[in-house]
Formats: sequence, structure tokens, C-alpha cells
Amino acid sequence: MLIENAAPSHLVPAREIAADDRPHNALFLCMFLAITWYAFTMYCDIALQPFQQSVLTCLAFITIPLLFDARPRDNLFGAACALLAFLLLEHAYVTIEMRVMGILGAYVAVIVGLMLSQRTPRRRRTSCAA
Repeated sequence: MLIENAAPSHLVPAREIAADDRPHNALFLCMFLAITWYAFTMYCDIALQPFQQSVLTCLAFITIPLLFDARPRDNLFGAACALLAFLLLEHAYVTIEMRVMGILGAYVAVIVGLMLSQRTPRRRRTSCAA
């Protein structure tokens, strides 16, 4: 009897909470983690290995939007800012021969990562509605 009364019946399931009602701490934590991982991968690929392909950064462009796919608009903005930072760092520190393939790989990785991260929440919404 005590267990039945412990859980309030007025709680709303998490999927029905509007995006604006989510705690801002979670948003700031996601932003901090994404910025940290983008900065780490760019440092490893551009500063430590300027004469090799930027594989780690391309993997980050694919996987980071998939990790934080709850807010697709924020993923789009974050990926655009990270891509801009990557382009500026590539232009400043990498030779022209490596820059072309690095930028091309980053564009493809951003497109694939955003496409997958935009598709995942839509699939969840349709499965929850059914």
C-alpha cells in the first residue's frame, strides 16, 4: 500500500515534455562534451599530425551528432560551428595537398553525421506515436 502511494500519478512521461522544458544543465553538459571532443580531435589531427589525413575528426563529425540527437537543431548549429573551426585550422596549419582531402572528408562526414542524427529522432517519434 505504501509503494502504490509513493509514485505520484500526475507525472508526465519524458517523451511528452516539450523541448523548452528540459533542464538547461543537460544542454550545457552536452555542449561542453561536444566542444571538448571536437577540440580534442582537431588538436590530434591538425596540430599533432598535420601531414596525415584527418580520420579522427571525420569520425567525430559522424558520431558526435549521433550521441546528442535529442535536439536536432542544436546538432546542426554545433556541426556548422565545428566545421567552420576545422576549415580555419586546416587553412592555417595544413599544407594544400593535405587540406583538399581533409576538407572533402570533413564535408562528407558532416553530411553523413547530420543525416543520421536527423533521421533517428524522427524514427523515435513515429514509433512512440504508434
